[in-house]
Amino acid sequence: RLEPQLLWGKASLLVDAVPERDGQPQSRAELDRTGVTLNRILEQSRDEVYIQSAYLILLDGGFKAIDEAISRGVKVKLATNSMASNNHLTAFIGYRKQRQRMLATGAQLSEMRPEAKSERELFTDEQLAQFKPNFGLHCKTMVFDRKVTIVVSLNLDPRSINLNTEIGFMLESPTLAEAVAARIDNHKSPGNTRKLIMQDNVH
Repeated sequence: RLEPQLLWGKASLLVDAVPERDGQPQSRAELDRTGVTLNRILEQSRDEVYIQSAYLILLDGGFKAIDEAISRGVKVKLATNSMASNNHLTAFIGYRKQRQRMLATGAQLSEMRPEAKSERELFTDEQLAQFKPNFGLHCKTMVFDRKVTIVVSLNLDPRSINLNTEIGFMLESPTLAEAVAARIDNHKSPGNTRKLIMQDNVH
């Protein structure tokens, strides 16, 4: 039976507005409903925030939101692709320029390994030998205070926020949030990701 496997909670559809055809200017907040909702939920968070994004290039507003969350005592955990697992080198270069600034906020930052252990376990030895896969992070998943889960098409990068029309779901279910957070914790384990740390320059 399917019923025992279902998790019940409140779901909200997030859809960015499509610009009007008459060419009249519209504010970003009028169009970027997905990004605005993410920012609002982050502002309301008090304990812990998980953010997974295939491409991670923050605007100034993103840094400001993370700084403010950490100043409230929120643990912010960011996960994205390493250079080896990223399928767009230009996106990685934009992110790489920001890594030190991200770490300076106090956020945790990890990058996916292309040989991620949990992904390799999904394949047989024969399949791994035949296809020699490199794995990459594609999901865009956030968990806030282990109560709210947001799954979106939006990457945390300027293209998604300023140009694309994005869509997603906001799911209010502590049970689901706990399960997704546990899955992200597994993705962040040493066999799957590298954890980045600040290090003094060596002269």
